[in-house]
Amino acid sequence: MTNRIGVLVALLAFLGLCIPHVSAQATGAVVGKVFDGVSGQPIRGATVAVAGEPGKTARTTLEGEYRLQLTPGVYTLTISAEGFLPTELEGLVVNPNQITDGSTVMGSSTEVTTVDVVE
Repeated sequence: MTNRIGVLVALLAFLGLCIPHVSAQATGAVVGKVFDGVSGQPIRGATVAVAGEPGKTARTTLEGEYRLQLTPGVYTLTISAEGFLPTELEGLVVNPNQITDGSTVMGSSTEVTTVDVVE
């Protein structure tokens, strides 16, 4: 009987080594706050989209905050909000189990820039 238990334990251990282990890849996060470049106030309801990854988006909270959980890699985020010019954050590096800052300032789409030309 003891011999059968030993064989069974050895067989289970062997099978455990043969079956590939499935483990979830550790993720990181991009966390940020989106501000109005004129007033300095947080922008609520802005859409933060991950370039090249359809459906991977977040919306800013009332405090202008967002969080995106991502697999490790280098990302470009596009931030858009009504009344503001779209903003891109390029080259954001996401590492496993770490937070990357993705805070930004957006310019108003109604902002007027005056250029004086002197001849």
